[in-house]
Amino acid sequence: MERVLPDEYLALIDNALGEHEADTLELAVEIAELPDLVRGYEQIKLAGVERFRARAADLRVRLAHAPSE
Repeated sequence: MERVLPDEYLALIDNALGEHEADTLELAVEIAELPDLVRGYEQIKLAGVERFRARAADLRVRLAHAPSE
């Protein structure tokens, strides 16, 4: 899990910055803050990963449906 999460995060960042403009800046900032959800050890960290993935899925959908300039 710890080896996969950075790749998931980087893919989200690349998508947020690569295809979108100023109208999605807030979403890009929210995506950039996702690692803050993954803290602690063992069960606490696993719960954080679940929150990370749920929030990432929500942000991915919002980004996909964001109006383009």
